[in-house]
Amino acid sequence: MKEIAPLLEKLAKQLGTTVEYLWAVLVRQAMIASCIDILQYIILGVATYFFVKLTKKFYLESEEKQWDGIWFTIPGIMGMALLIIWIVSFFCIQNTISGFLNPEYWALQKVLGLIGSAK
Repeated sequence: MKEIAPLLEKLAKQLGTTVEYLWAVLVRQAMIASCIDILQYIILGVATYFFVKLTKKFYLESEEKQWDGIWFTIPGIMGMALLIIWIVSFFCIQNTISGFLNPEYWALQKVLGLIGSAK
């Protein structure tokens, strides 16, 4: 925690502003980042909906024409990609919630992440 204040002071000095202003900007960014996350979750949900609809249609069509196994390749790859994105989203939802409910904590996490990556 002792490393945060000097880092913010150095950054504020380089930007020609105060630490208080810099912190306020970072706290406001928490709400913006959380809104963007919600938009991404909505887009992912819509993509999943259309994926399921198209996969059902493609599967029924492949049964009609008796394509054995072909119906699985493209939808299977797309389904695996969507599943991986959903898993990643599940582990990122904590940041979204903390951005709305506790933006100071979100900002502190970002600063601590910068300190950790700077070492």
